[in-house]
Amino acid sequence: MGPPRKWIVFCADDLGISKGTNEGILRAFEAGLVRETSLCVTGKACEEGIALVRELHPELGMGLHLSFTLGTALKGPIPELTDEKGRFYPLPRVLRACLLKKLDQEAIEGEILAQLERARSGDLLLTHLNGHHHVHVFPQIRDALVRALQKHNIPWIRLPIEEAHLWNLFSPRRNLLALFTRGFRRRARALHLPRGETSFLGLSGFDKSDYRGFFLKQLRQLRSNRAEWMVHPRLEDQDFAHLDHLGPGQFPNFGKELATLTDPEFVDLVLAMGVRPSRFGEIA
Repeated sequence: MGPPRKWIVFCADDLGISKGTNEGILRAFEAGLVRETSLCVTGKACEEGIALVRELHPELGMGLHLSFTLGTALKGPIPELTDEKGRFYPLPRVLRACLLKKLDQEAIEGEILAQLERARSGDLLLTHLNGHHHVHVFPQIRDALVRALQKHNIPWIRLPIEEAHLWNLFSPRRNLLALFTRGFRRRARALHLPRGETSFLGLSGFDKSDYRGFFLKQLRQLRSNRAEWMVHPRLEDQDFAHLDHLGPGQFPNFGKELATLTDPEFVDLVLAMGVRPSRFGEIA
């Protein structure tokens, strides 16, 4: 008898941010693990990303990677979240504004709806929604998102509560996101919004120097047989470095993630461990 089957959605974030990101996601898809990707419509290579998904559909599903910390707002300036030209402020400032300011809920909802419509241009069906830097569960943004979701049927919404293990139990980032996510989930359930829920991984492993080893460690200790696994395969390029407020020096090991996800021997090892790379609709 072989290992127990695990249906895992390896979801590649950041499609559309830059050409290097699009190319990295394509390579990870061709290697066999990635079957879902999330489009950032405020990125510099959004059109190329949409064309990529159209070419690979239906083997590659696509959702919206909602952005309030990268690029320029589609609907123009938003008080406290963008400058006068509509360019989003960096993550720390946006998070602080969400926690401390009374943001313009109408403007936030309008921007969410605009990003949803942009991602759906060309009649592409969105399989899921998540957020760049997980902004979709931030206070106030999540309130506007819940209202927007009443107008758009999105089957799966990422709930970034990573499984608790010794390596992340006391992580401030994990625990803060878990707190935000529980608040979002309460609001969504109160309105009986349709959404799928699975276990979530990929937060603790981001930019690990031993990405391969940590990946396998997480996989061996995964409790659920259905999960979403966030990944970020990309090639280095100047567009991403320019758009990313955190700076390219913050992610010195990003190349190891792409190398791991596209290594045929590694992919074979993951499959031998009982993993079935899936799309969201296949784990319902």
